[in-house]
Amino acid sequence: MVLAPATLSAQQFQLSGRALAVLGSDTIPLQNEWVSLHQVTVAQGSLVDSALTDRLGVYVLSATTRDTSALYISSVRFRDITYFSSPVRSVQFTADTASTLFVFDTSSVGPPLDLVQRHLVIRRAGEDGTRSVLELIVLANRGNVARIAGSDASPVWRSSVPSGAFGLQMGESDVSSEALLRSGDSLSLVAPVPPGQKQLVYSYSLPRERELAVPVDQSTERFQLLLEDTSAVVSGSLRLVGIEQLDEIRFVRYEASFVPAGAPVVINFSDQPFLAADYWWLVVIAAMLAFLGAVVLWWHRVEPVTSDDPEVLAARIAMLDESYERERSEMSDGDRTNYENARADLKARLNVALARKNYAR
Repeated sequence: MVLAPATLSAQQFQLSGRALAVLGSDTIPLQNEWVSLHQVTVAQGSLVDSALTDRLGVYVLSATTRDTSALYISSVRFRDITYFSSPVRSVQFTADTASTLFVFDTSSVGPPLDLVQRHLVIRRAGEDGTRSVLELIVLANRGNVARIAGSDASPVWRSSVPSGAFGLQMGESDVSSEALLRSGDSLSLVAPVPPGQKQLVYSYSLPRERELAVPVDQSTERFQLLLEDTSAVVSGSLRLVGIEQLDEIRFVRYEASFVPAGAPVVINFSDQPFLAADYWWLVVIAAMLAFLGAVVLWWHRVEPVTSDDPEVLAARIAMLDESYERERSEMSDGDRTNYENARADLKARLNVALARKNYAR
């Protein structure tokens, strides 16, 4: 089988579409707004063109060369929120049309965000008795306006961490690390959330305790708990499912659907002996990041989502690059490192996803 070259330099790639604003009960053309074209490959992402929408919200964008290995995504910024189209491929010699770009009115008072998934992963205690915890949260905005924070005191969403938790850090999420604020045991999300879903991943550590009362401060459509301490006893609202293997580590899994706010979830940990070889992840940060990747991959495997679809991954890379370009002048070295690590992880996953898709053809 003969494969065509990835880049057809003689061919221009043109992408067109419409930008529409959903304002109350009306959907109207988004006029005289800049729309940008992003080209995303495994190696890099770049901004290749920009154009103003006309009176019908129509935009036409062009790339000087056609890269058949790339995905192309259009974006528009409206009321300080950036929206992205569905990615398209330039695999044909005719013009492709992007999905319609929808933008939304904003509100600081509604709609409420629904907690549709909560995944709680608790590691076995380390030599000092502390435990590492990962939380993966999926929020849904089921309204027709983008929810924004009125102020830090009026966030779009609130939650809690267990009493005494320390060392809170953001993982690979759909918002920046600065968007999740902590005050005592309370977490506040101040990033805008358009209609659709947002994924949050964060980690923290728990002090030495035999018993943990997990805070359930809002109704949760699906709640899953993974415990490395397989001898721990869980009481309350979750049912035992079985054993899961993550990164060659065994976890016992509990879950429940439609858990109401205030439902009891209490964990009584065992007094298993400490084995130094089991706790390399406490001293090697890179290993902890790798474990976070294993958790996210497990979540994608057990959940009916398409976050490892090449188009979804490319869109997330474009979103990350757009945010970086907008904020890099104010970024610290740590922020840049977080950006580079997050992009490298997404790029690696995109490479794997593209390879699988090409193999399946």
